[in-house]
Amino acid sequence: MNVYSLVKLSIFHLTLFLGLYVLILDVHEKVHRIFFLLVLSMGLWNLLASFILSADTKENLWFWFRLVATAGIFFVPMILHFTMTLTKAATNRWLIAP
Repeated sequence: MNVYSLVKLSIFHLTLFLGLYVLILDVHEKVHRIFFLLVLSMGLWNLLASFILSADTKENLWFWFRLVATAGIFFVPMILHFTMTLTKAATNRWLIAP
């Protein structure tokens, strides 16, 4: 394991802790649930990227790259949902139920 993988694993643990902490504060608040999903997708993005750094073959690298891409794709809409909920610019039609 190289240093970058260790840093990415540490970021995963930190984001998971922050997400769980905010979720424990108030589970029923919509902003807290969306923030948890936001940091969870960011944490998974970093966790899977740490496997890319330790891939030894080209096939393994492409496999982990595809998984990292899906985690990164979910990160961007979560930012949109979080921002819209925080600014109260959202309507009642949400992916996450109230």
